Amino acid sequence: MAEVQIDDPLFDYKIYRFGRSRQIFRGPQPDLRGEYVCFLGAQHTFGRFAERPYPALVGEDLVVGTLNLGTDGAGPGFFLSDPEILRAVNGSTACVVQVMSASAISNRMFSVRPRRNARLSEVSDLLTGLFPDVDFSKFSFVHGMLKHLSRTDEDRFRLVVNEMKNAWIGRMQTLLSTAETRTILFWFSQRSLDDGESDTPNSPADKYPHYIDRAMIDAVKGCADYYVECVTSVGLPHDLRVEGRTVLFRPSGEPIDTNRSLPSPEMHQQAADALLPQIEQILDGDV
Repeated sequence: MAEVQIDDPLFDYKIYRFGRSRQIFRGPQPDLRGEYVCFLGAQHTFGRFAERPYPALVGEDLVVGTLNLGTDGAGPGFFLSDPEILRAVNGSTACVVQVMSASAISNRMFSVRPRRNARLSEVSDLLTGLFPDVDFSKFSFVHGMLKHLSRTDEDRFRLVVNEMKNAWIGRMQTLLSTAETRTILFWFSQRSLDDGESDTPNSPADKYPHYIDRAMIDAVKGCADYYVECVTSVGLPHDLRVEGRTVLFRPSGEPIDTNRSLPSPEMHQQAADALLPQIEQILDGDV
């Protein structure tokens, strides 16, 4: 997650490595010997561009330890593949599982990298046979490949989307069922599930988490103890300048003045507020 170094002038994420994969997570690293709440997810949960992401806000309000296992581009397969993370999940009093994109999962069409699920590992013969007119060697990231496939042929692309959706349902059901603790499935997005599907990159519904629809949520939420939705875009665009001065730059030297896609501090507060009643109920033992 090279982005955390880019953000150093403004944010101290107190990163540390955890799990068998030694993946980077956001700190401070908690003491897991006491009671704690665990949070699984991608960059929305990690909280890039936020001093206090929603897991930290929940911990402050309820005075309980929190383990933030949000990491860039993660899908449910990442958490299922790490036994140390699963042990941490099972040792928690409650686990919040963010709804992650369906594109961040290995399936019959393509596979993703074990640690960086947003990166493409390889494509299958099934996919190359479906798109013989595409040079897959030029793609490093799944999202870029999917954008290209959608422009190439929408009908063939629909077969890829269906495969991603089916794989996501199976993997999410397994993740939620594997957790030996109380679980909350958490929809945290700028878009409502009632706004339509996010099946075409750059469509009006193309907001994280990608390629997820209401039917998919209905198929998996029965495996969780609770389901919570937080739909908000308050605070976006989020100005990252300091007194009008640019302080963040990409490695190319391009300025990063505005956050338009990741949750703003105000969005994180709304996410915490949405989760608090259910987490408090679990901590009180009223379930």
